[in-house]
Amino acid sequence: MGIRNPEGAASSCETSFASLRITLSTISLGNLRYPYTPRHRYHSTLDLRGTDARRLEHNLTVLRGALGTAAPPKSLAFLIDPKRRKNFRSGFERAFAEQIEQGAEQLLAGKPLTGIRRLKGCGLGLTPAGDDFIAGHLIGLYVVQELRGRKLRSAGDTIFRAARGNNVFSNAYLDLARRGLLFGRMKDLLIALLDSSSENAVRRTAQALFAMGETSGPISPPAYS
Repeated sequence: MGIRNPEGAASSCETSFASLRITLSTISLGNLRYPYTPRHRYHSTLDLRGTDARRLEHNLTVLRGALGTAAPPKSLAFLIDPKRRKNFRSGFERAFAEQIEQGAEQLLAGKPLTGIRRLKGCGLGLTPAGDDFIAGHLIGLYVVQELRGRKLRSAGDTIFRAARGNNVFSNAYLDLARRGLLFGRMKDLLIALLDSSSENAVRRTAQALFAMGETSGPISPPAYS
C-alpha cells in the first residue's frame, strides 16, 4: 500500500524550520498535514499473558537451529555453534570473537559488570555486536520478569548504566530493551517464540531479523580491557 502525500504539500522547498504539532489524528509540520488513524500506530510493548512455557521452550530450540543455519557468517551465532569461529580469520576478527565470547560467558555466569566491560562497544555494525548482545540480554531479563514475576528490574538498570557509552544509537537501543519496548522485527520474533505453534513462523521471523544490519560494516574495534 502506498503512502499518500501530505495534505497541503507545495512544490517549493522550505528554507526555514517549520513548527511541529501533534494531535490525536494529525501530525502537522508547518503547512503540511499528515492524517493518521489508530491502525497507523505501532505499539512496541509485548502482551505476555497466556504464554505456554513448553511452547516457548520448544520454539527456542527451533530458533537455535535457525541461528546455526541462517544467521550471517560473522554474526554472534558462533556463541552457540563453535564451528562458525572459522569465519573469523584476520587477527582483528579473531580478537573480536574471543573478547565477545569471554564477555558473554562472564555476563551469563553471574559477573555482569565484568562481562559488560568486555562486550561494551565491541564489534561490527552501527550498534556494535557487543552492544546488541547486551540489548538481547536486557530483553531476556524483561521477558523472564514478566513471565515469572521475578524482580529483575534492578539488575537490568545496573546493566544498562554499565553499558552506556558514547554511541547514541546503542544507548537508545539499550534503554528501550531494558523497558521491553521492541522494534518491529524483534517483536515479531518474540511473538512467534511465545505464541506460535508453527516452527516456520519462528524461522521466518528469525530470518527477517537476521537481515537487519548484516552489511552495515565495522564501526569500532574491540574495546580491549
